[in-house]
Amino acid sequence: MVTKHYLSALIVCISLNLISCSSESDSLEDNETNLVDENSTDSLTDGETEPETNDTENVLSCLKTLGTNYVVFDAEATESPLDQWKLITKGDSDYLDKESHGPINETHLEFTGNNQGSGPATSPLDYVFTAPSSGEYKLLMRLYQRLEGAEEDKSNDVYIKMAGNFTSATDKYTTEDLQTDLKFFGRGVNQWGAVYSGDGGEAHNKSAVLYNLIEGEEYTFTMSGRSQKANIDYILLYDTKDISITTGANKDLAELNDAQYRPDWDCNQ
Repeated sequence: MVTKHYLSALIVCISLNLISCSSESDSLEDNETNLVDENSTDSLTDGETEPETNDTENVLSCLKTLGTNYVVFDAEATESPLDQWKLITKGDSDYLDKESHGPINETHLEFTGNNQGSGPATSPLDYVFTAPSSGEYKLLMRLYQRLEGAEEDKSNDVYIKMAGNFTSATDKYTTEDLQTDLKFFGRGVNQWGAVYSGDGGEAHNKSAVLYNLIEGEEYTFTMSGRSQKANIDYILLYDTKDISITTGANKDLAELNDAQYRPDWDCNQ
């Protein structure tokens, strides 16, 4: 069972821009503490407890769920510096709770840059994964628009792109479109909803985003900030030949679909 201190460790790693943390390290201990004399007989004294070790790789694994035909990430499941993304946790004044399905693992990210309408791609967050099987994968996200009086088409989008051995699985966007920053929007007007449609490319289409992925290939999905006060809870890619997911304006992605397509709750246990 992965414990809560793993999530705290990841937050520390992100806030320090991973200066002292890496996916190859085994703990957050200072390097000097790892230089232990093999002949040392030091042991814990009465009342002392074994220090906790926090493995960044385990943290990221905790925040990423892989199925045989889908992959889902908590929004903070990245080693990228958050920059203008704000990590919001339960107890914060900006925490966007919901009685039935609150933010998964009690965290979500809010973009604080640009303005509520639009802006350039900034503060990119990378999500690295290996395709669990070959297929046509569709992209969705859980979204909350914190409008605070703005129009309903504000605070509702991010930029997306993919790197790796893939091709576009839709005639609405070329592979090149999906390799560069593309607007990705949806609706969750002052509530949890979903991001479900691209907007742009050579033909400026508004359509679902789909990728042909290959089993065993590693990919890097990147989400960058576009509109201020757009909140992202989690990111989902799934094989459309096996899975059908309900989407639509102001329809909560977490509430209307099978629980297995949400990130695992282990990080909060």
